[in-house]
Amino acid sequence: MRILLLGNATNGVLMGEDGITLAGTATVYDDLRVDVNGVKLPTIDPPTWTAFRGSQLLGFASETVEANEELVYFTAQFPHARKDGSNIEAHIHWTTIDTSSVDSVKWELTYSWASIGDTFPTETAIYGTELVGTQARKHIMTDIGIIDGTGKNISSMIVCRLRRKSSNASDTFTGSALLLEIDFHYEIDALGSREYTTK
Repeated sequence: MRILLLGNATNGVLMGEDGITLAGTATVYDDLRVDVNGVKLPTIDPPTWTAFRGSQLLGFASETVEANEELVYFTAQFPHARKDGSNIEAHIHWTTIDTSSVDSVKWELTYSWASIGDTFPTETAIYGTELVGTQARKHIMTDIGIIDGTGKNISSMIVCRLRRKSSNASDTFTGSALLLEIDFHYEIDALGSREYTTK
């Protein structure tokens, strides 16, 4: 038995012996975060740890040759609270020390996403480009794109590579782009799952 707490059965908050469910437009969003310390550096041409406001961030240099573009690797597991089958949206949080009113940085995110028991598909690349701006050390967020979550369920995992596409004509900034975090916005329809591997 479920009791309606707020709204209605179509768009509301329901509570039962098996937990709390958010229905319809009552769902909420959160970030699955991968911070700068949670990435793996390649052995050749890695981004460089760079002093920033008393800490260290990974600086992606402007490389004119594609083979020399700097990148990082990471994996992430989606929480049980995520609505099964829902799309996610990728973002890069970054900053710069140098400024430019006309130049942009282009990012590439390559991903492969699979639920438990499924085969990881061939990787897909998506891109986002953002102006640097005239304010030094500004917190910049670049939308990379929406990723189809059809068939992706509890504890699905995403395997990724993030690269600055500085050899691309759209990346005109000659300074370093400093990585703060990569994150995925995801939709929540429950506080968690009722079973270990199912909603």
